[in-house]
Amino acid sequence: MSDFYVYGYFDPRNMKPFYIGKGQDLRKYAHLSGDSSSEKVEKIEEIRNDGEEPLIRVLAKGCSEEEAFLIEATLI
Repeated sequence: MSDFYVYGYFDPRNMKPFYIGKGQDLRKYAHLSGDSSSEKVEKIEEIRNDGEEPLIRVLAKGCSEEEAFLIEATLI
């Protein structure tokens, strides 16, 4: 099955990636409403406090889960 993708969250203020993940469907948006306390959530809050939104980009699509894991690990 080739319905996985790899995505990245980028800081729009400097275009640096701060999170790489893999997922299906709408997974790439799940972090935007995160209630947990993590560096990723703190970074999203920091970006929003500056009046911006993180940029979410799909970096690879049409992957098997195994391929997505490999790409994710390579990018991290």
